[in-house]
Amino acid sequence: MVLNILLTTKASDDPHFNRIYAYITGFYINTLLTPLIILALSTDITNTALRCVSFIGSTALVTITAGRVVYQIPNLAIQLGRNDTIWLLVVVPLTWTPVVFGVALSAIDSELSTLAVFLAFIGAISGLLAGVVLLMMSHRQYANSQLVGTEERARWEARRWPQRWRRIIIGTTVIANIIGFAGIVLSTQFGIEWAISAYALASLTIPLAIAATNTRTIRVMDAGLVVEDQLWRRFRPWSTFEHWALTDETLVVYSTGWKPSLRCARADIEDSRAAATVLESVFKARESRSTE
Repeated sequence: MVLNILLTTKASDDPHFNRIYAYITGFYINTLLTPLIILALSTDITNTALRCVSFIGSTALVTITAGRVVYQIPNLAIQLGRNDTIWLLVVVPLTWTPVVFGVALSAIDSELSTLAVFLAFIGAISGLLAGVVLLMMSHRQYANSQLVGTEERARWEARRWPQRWRRIIIGTTVIANIIGFAGIVLSTQFGIEWAISAYALASLTIPLAIAATNTRTIRVMDAGLVVEDQLWRRFRPWSTFEHWALTDETLVVYSTGWKPSLRCARADIEDSRAAATVLESVFKARESRSTE
């Protein structure tokens, strides 16, 4: 249901979307608080069943309460989607989870049981997943709000990198994961504990390979650029770009400031010359308005 809403919702005042968004936000807030609640209660509650009930109860209570509060904030998804600080929804769990895990590990030899540690860690990891969903929903909703009444001038599909770079990235990923698998074998079968870190490092290459091979749809609108795939839709106004360039391998729209530039493999674009012509007209029109 969440994915269906994420893919089809267009109106910013859709009560069904707002309700789902509010309770996902409530669940996200819960994932930041529940691990601490569980770790605190587990020193006093020794019964396994009571620990599970307290975990479920605190999750439901915090999620519902926070969700109802968030539901009262109008257009929250659009407000968050337009701000770069929304990435903190993902960054905070990434920093918070190791903290919770560290506290849990340090207390594992005391009154805390393995179940308490497991519940606390699962709660913290869930925050990362909820943050990613909120990020995607907020970006899509903000993009939808900015595209009302705007005209599409061009559209193409392309991956980020040219073929030779994709081959290098995929080859590196394959080699890294072979080494990572060997690290697991060395660690489990031969007792070389440090070798397991090779698998942890190899796993970091998988998102890079996915990003390099993922095909995106680029839409040139009057108001800005839209970059979207099956789940994610992002809108960036023209003020966040400064110029563009077309090389033998890549079409690049360069960003201002710290934001990443938009890169497209030229071989993937059906008519790269037409795309370049549209971008040229857009940037010329912007320059003429700035000089008036």
